[in-house]
Amino acid sequence: EMCIRDRYYIDNISLNVYSLEELCYYIENHLYLIEADFMSEELCLWIGQELDEKDLAQSLRSVLLGNGSLSDFTELILRSCGYCSEDTIRHIRSVLLDMQNKSVFECSKIRADRYMESEKYVKAIHEYRKLLGMEEECKKNPVLEGNIRHNLGTACAELFLFDEAAANFLNAYRLNQNRESLLSLIHISEPTRLRCIS
Repeated sequence: EMCIRDRYYIDNISLNVYSLEELCYYIENHLYLIEADFMSEELCLWIGQELDEKDLAQSLRSVLLGNGSLSDFTELILRSCGYCSEDTIRHIRSVLLDMQNKSVFECSKIRADRYMESEKYVKAIHEYRKLLGMEEECKKNPVLEGNIRHNLGTACAELFLFDEAAANFLNAYRLNQNRESLLSLIHISEPTRLRCIS
């Protein structure tokens, strides 16, 4: 994320936000993509200087400098403008607290799948490759590794990387024995027919 003039650019989904309401919309709708680096001095500066919300910026900075939690940081933002209902704020806080208790592998898998859902295929490929690099986790669950390879193949196919897609579908089927992976391998020339595996 970075601040440029009156907008704040959120890199992970290539989004410009111009108000607290838009920032709250991002938090609510891209909850699983928010990582610890969302808490940044740049965001505090933008809120304090560009939005003239100096008290909020100072409160956020206190959480940031005090090594506070991501859930505390986002809750301050969500409560600042009345965009979200109390139930929504509680839900978001609960999800973020839950994510804090998940392993790096689990968080990366959730993030990769969310990138796929939002058609951010390059970012999804990066996350799926990162997951496959965690060999110890993959060895524990060959079916899960197969599903990751299937989804990586789907992302590659969407970007017309058909050779890499085919290799991933083949490896996926060997690991998960899922008919969807086999069908995707057969229909590799028709990427619109490919689907992810949950």
